Amino acid sequence: MAEIPEEEWDLLELFANLRVRFWTCLNQAHKAVTWTGDLASCDTCGLTSEMTSRYRELVRQHERREITRHIRAIPEDDEPLRTATRKFIDRHPRLREGTSIVAVLLAVADEIEGADQ
Repeated sequence: MAEIPEEEWDLLELFANLRVRFWTCLNQAHKAVTWTGDLASCDTCGLTSEMTSRYRELVRQHERREITRHIRAIPEDDEPLRTATRKFIDRHPRLREGTSIVAVLLAVADEIEGADQ
């Protein structure tokens, strides 16, 4: 491996202790960002990294609720679902015969709803 010249040691030491932070405004035309502590803000429109993080969190929460709603709408006697459940159980012998995929999905839905509260 090539040896690092002595005059670059200080620079390397500086980079070793530097925290890398990255955030861009949702509007790609806005290029200038100012960091204040751990919060970034767009110099053009004022949008902050905290706002976009909260937005992403709300989107994920909405997606989880939609998935839960669809899971709860599955009828227990749905024949294609029962067939798929049997095939799934056949491939995963640790699951007990008689295990209902709907019951598993409902448990997942309960877990999702619990995480959102």
